[in-house]
Amino acid sequence: MANLTADRNTAAKTLGRRISLKVKAATKIFAGSIVAVEAATGFAVPAGDVVGHQVVGRAEEQVDNSAGANGDKEVRVSKGVFKWVNNGSAVVQATIGDSVMAADDNSVKPTSTNSIAVGTCDSIDPDGGIWVATLL
Repeated sequence: MANLTADRNTAAKTLGRRISLKVKAATKIFAGSIVAVEAATGFAVPAGDVVGHQVVGRAEEQVDNSAGANGDKEVRVSKGVFKWVNNGSAVVQATIGDSVMAADDNSVKPTSTNSIAVGTCDSIDPDGGIWVATLL
């Protein structure tokens, strides 16, 4: 998989609290994507298997800070239970209850190089979608 190039209608079973985060310079975050913060800067970025990322939830809107400095724009992010893409069909029935990791800003897998946890695998839909609970 690859990072999103357009907004995504990411389904939700449960919505938790909503937070606003300042977006990193030269960054575009698509609605419905997995959002992380960089530990080194504290600014929001699209999630990925990147050292120093910590997933915080799903973007509720598209925010384009491509031409801005750190923190010029903010993105609203929700915590909850969201349906993500199964990267390479690697998440299987035995993964339920385990942490799943970010492959990119819209898919998860059971393990990754940098172990950037998106949340706990809640269930697997017949269509292969993975329901993941982020911290509420």
